[in-house]
Amino acid sequence: MKIRIIRTNDKRPWTQPRARNIGAENASGDVLLFTDIDHIIDKKAVDFGRDFKYDYGRFYRDLGVLEDDGSFTQDRNVLEEWGISKERGLHISCHTLSMFIKADVFKSVGGFREKVGSHPTHDDGNMKKKLSRGGFSKCPNNERPTIYMIPNGRYSGDKNDNPHGYFHDLCR
Repeated sequence: MKIRIIRTNDKRPWTQPRARNIGAENASGDVLLFTDIDHIIDKKAVDFGRDFKYDYGRFYRDLGVLEDDGSFTQDRNVLEEWGISKERGLHISCHTLSMFIKADVFKSVGGFREKVGSHPTHDDGNMKKKLSRGGFSKCPNNERPTIYMIPNGRYSGDKNDNPHGYFHDLCR
């Protein structure tokens, strides 16, 4: 895999949708993968994307963490160290824009709306409407792969509680 760093001189305020559009413009593949920095994608999900036969599709999400040795775990004791109560289930709702999408479909709907809202990382909820109204084939729920999200304060019951100092709370 080759990684290329893209630089821009764009002076507009940074937004997550703008960053995703810039990435899509510079991508060379037929299928785009959009995710967040706090998501863990396993080989099964990557393989699903390589053989992607739909126009777009979202993921199921569960909580999980990487151990110091790089191994993945959903061990309840480890998750409790991250602030997740033993009573809380592992499943979390689908992230609207963590998805596979065919590059030509993404281009045809005009990418993400780059509106600056109250929070610079808010996603373009309009993408969901554009895709559902555009007649594109959506990956059925029973075929969606699972990705994993590193816990943050939002899922431990206190949006400001972030015992390991990761990701979403960095912008607070």
